[in-house]
Amino acid sequence: MLPISPGALLSLVLFTGAAGAAEPPRAPACIATTRLDLLAEPTRQAREVCISADMPTTFDFDSLLPAGAVELPPDTRSVGVAQGDDFVTVNPNRGFLPGERVKITVRFADGAAPATASFWKEPCEPQGAVRPPLSGKRS
Repeated sequence: MLPISPGALLSLVLFTGAAGAAEPPRAPACIATTRLDLLAEPTRQAREVCISADMPTTFDFDSLLPAGAVELPPDTRSVGVAQGDDFVTVNPNRGFLPGERVKITVRFADGAAPATASFWKEPCEPQGAVRPPLSGKRS
């Protein structure tokens, strides 16, 4: 076996360290889900929901939402929301970083339990997500 010179060893360590440092941190993988069931009993714990940092996520409810039903913390700038009669779409902004969490609370109009539902949004790469390829011009 040939001895390794200190210069070669130092080069190897620097090269592997630089290669590891060049990779951006990856978002944790989570399993994509298409359905969350809300229980009639109110719970103080918000549901964890992984969303893609570059794709909108829509929540459809079987109950009507009053105007202004979506509540975000006052300092939230990393997600935008759009509300319809019975749905909420969460659209992450470019500043939605891995490890960041945003709590979103939705109030319902029908008076049935639960009166509200809260969700923690966390950016990640969902497993099983389907992204159609973009090609050509859109009309």
